[in-house]
Amino acid sequence: MNWELQNNPETISIYLNTNILVGDSLAGTLNEYKRLFREASVSDQVKLFRLHLAIYLVVNIVWLALNWMGSIMIEPTWAIYYSPVGWGLLIIVHYWFYVRGAENLCKLREEMVESKIK
Repeated sequence: MNWELQNNPETISIYLNTNILVGDSLAGTLNEYKRLFREASVSDQVKLFRLHLAIYLVVNIVWLALNWMGSIMIEPTWAIYYSPVGWGLLIIVHYWFYVRGAENLCKLREEMVESKIK
C-alpha cells in the first residue's frame, strides 16, 4: 500500500470498496473476488454431492445384497426398497438445491451480508 492510501481516509475507503488486498498484492476487484468465491463454493458442493452419492451407493448396494442373500429378512419384501427410494429422493433434492443452485445460494448469502452492512 502506498503512502497516499495510508494517509487519505477517503481514498482508503474507495480503494477497499473496490479492491481486495491479499498481503501486499492486489487480488482483484470485489466482483472478481465474489465470482471466485462462488466458483469455489460450487466446486465444494459438487465434491460433497459426489461423496453423498458414493455413500448412498455403497450403503444401499450392501443393504440390498444382504436382503437378497437372505442375511436380513424384512416382511413385506417390497419394504427393503424404502431406504434406497427415500434416500434416493433426498439425493435428488441435494443435487437440485445445493449443486444446481449453489451459485444462487452464494448470491443470496452475499445479499444478506451486504444488507446487514448497509
